[in-house]
Amino acid sequence: MTDRIFIALELPPEHRKRVETLLSRWARTYPAGINWVKPVNLHLTVLFVGDVETGIMPDLCEAVASVSQLFTPIDLSLWGCELFPANEPRLLWVKLSPKDQRIYDLPRALLKALRPLGCTPDVKPLKLHVTLGRIKRMPVNLDAPEILSAPIQTERLPYSCLSIYDSILRPDGPEYHLIDQYDLNKENSGGNNAGKE
Repeated sequence: MTDRIFIALELPPEHRKRVETLLSRWARTYPAGINWVKPVNLHLTVLFVGDVETGIMPDLCEAVASVSQLFTPIDLSLWGCELFPANEPRLLWVKLSPKDQRIYDLPRALLKALRPLGCTPDVKPLKLHVTLGRIKRMPVNLDAPEILSAPIQTERLPYSCLSIYDSILRPDGPEYHLIDQYDLNKENSGGNNAGKE
């Protein structure tokens, strides 16, 4: 038996509220053709692990917990909206902007920790985004310029909670089950470690 696993950072409350407001507005404006993400499912995917044997989940959780202690909270800001890919969009998401490169070190550290367990995660370059909707049929009234210019930019805030999710595919979109969560190490500010500012 396998679980479909991904690892994500949770949005801080201020960013979550901003994204939820935008999501609610657009879901009312474009009710058809787009499978809108449920607010509870908003997250920033750091690494898609893929199918994992249920029997190794305790070891996977232990590995992720260990990595979480190598990193201090990572500052990110909401930066704008994007239809992706540009030519034939399938996704609508909010882009994020990092203060530094540690956000890109995090998936590399997770890869290093998970490979000895036999996991084969997706190694595509990390795109910093929070998915709002999956486009099944482009709404005829969709105002792309309005979406791309939506006033979503925010100050940088610390992203400090790392979560493991099981993703179950449903006809109306994926359903996420939280397996475990770990706080990034707020006390780890010294030494030669990946989480150092």
